[in-house]
Amino acid sequence: LGICHGLSGRVAVGAEGTLLVHANGAWQSVAVADVGKATLRSVACGGDLAVAVGDQGWVVAIDLAGTMAPKATKVASVALHAINWRDGKFFVVGDKPPGDGPVLVSGNGKGLWLSAWPAGTVTPTYKPLRAVVALPDNALLIADREGHVVRIDAKGATDESTERLDLRP
Repeated sequence: LGICHGLSGRVAVGAEGTLLVHANGAWQSVAVADVGKATLRSVACGGDLAVAVGDQGWVVAIDLAGTMAPKATKVASVALHAINWRDGKFFVVGDKPPGDGPVLVSGNGKGLWLSAWPAGTVTPTYKPLRAVVALPDNALLIADREGHVVRIDAKGATDESTERLDLRP
C-alpha cells in the first residue's frame, strides 16, 4: 500500500503486516511480530529512518543504516492511514477514537508522539483523516475520507476545500 526511498534503502508496506526492505540490491521480507496481521497502510522515509503506520494504531520504525530491526509501537487504538516527513518530523493521521477527534500526531519516529493539533482546536468535529502533507512553511494539509482539505498551522485550522461538501444534494 505504500513505499518510500531513504538514504540507504527502500521500504514497502502492505496487507497483513507486510514489510519489505530493499538494501544491498535485493528486497527482503522483514517480520514485525508485534503487529500480527494488521495492515501497514503507509510509509515515509526521512534520511535513514523509515516509519510505517497501520491498523490498530501501529507505528513501525526501521533504521535503514543500522540493523534494520523493526521497532513497533502502538500510538492509538484506531487505524492510522497516512504518514509524511518534513524537516526531521513525521506527521501521522488516522481514524477517530470514540468521543475524540481523529488522530493527528507528530514525532521524530523514534520515541514520543505528540498531538499536532493547534491549541484550542475542537477536534471531535473533524471526520477521520486519510492524508497528510507537511508544507515548507511548517503548516500541514490534511484530508478526510469525504474529501475535505484543511490547512493546519500555529494560528489554527482553515478549510481549503475547493467545493462546499456540506451543500451536496
